[in-house]
Amino acid sequence: MKEPYVAIVRGWPCARCQATNRRGTQCGKPAMQGKTKCRNHGGRSTGPKTPEGIERIRAALWKHGHRSLEGRKKETETRVKVRLLADSLRVLGETEIPQIRGKWPKGYEPITDLAGIEALVKRENS
Repeated sequence: MKEPYVAIVRGWPCARCQATNRRGTQCGKPAMQGKTKCRNHGGRSTGPKTPEGIERIRAALWKHGHRSLEGRKKETETRVKVRLLADSLRVLGETEIPQIRGKWPKGYEPITDLAGIEALVKRENS
């Protein structure tokens, strides 16, 4: 049988958690103020439910945006430009840097000859 007011906290009686433990006995911790469960058994909030509340939490947790969709697209564009620059320098014989290893970013086509450099210059100038 559940006893609602048995827990003693700092010498004061308070509401006892109504959850049961694995043995089937009642949890002995004090319930959170105005709740029937302690902080370990669900007395705290489970988060926002409305779209406005979810958006408010999302805005509060936003840090810098580097991992946002826009930030990832910008990073991909930067990686493509770095690879194209390295390819261009390699084709022109200005550097001995080997081809960059790893997975190609989206939108990257390697430059292997002067025609590729000319096409890149036309694309960048237009």
